[in-house]
Amino acid sequence: MQRPKEHKLDRKQHGAPMKGLIRDVKVKPGDQVKYSQTLFTVSAMKMEIGVKSKTAGTVKAVLFPAGTIVEAGDLVVLIDPR
Repeated sequence: MQRPKEHKLDRKQHGAPMKGLIRDVKVKPGDQVKYSQTLFTVSAMKMEIGVKSKTAGTVKAVLFPAGTIVEAGDLVVLIDPR
């Protein structure tokens, strides 16, 4: 099954910056988020990278829970902008 990929220019879509383990998901559907708020963290090779919101709005979907291994570009969080 092919996973949906993030479209980098779409501010509503937030994907994994690299292949790794989703260490922590800080939001859930229905949460209000601010611009630049950390949404989730990906861990690989002893590095952790926090993915921040590109827009303010409401979390529409979280496609992968913490503990999932993702590929670079896999879509993880969708936000409905205000």
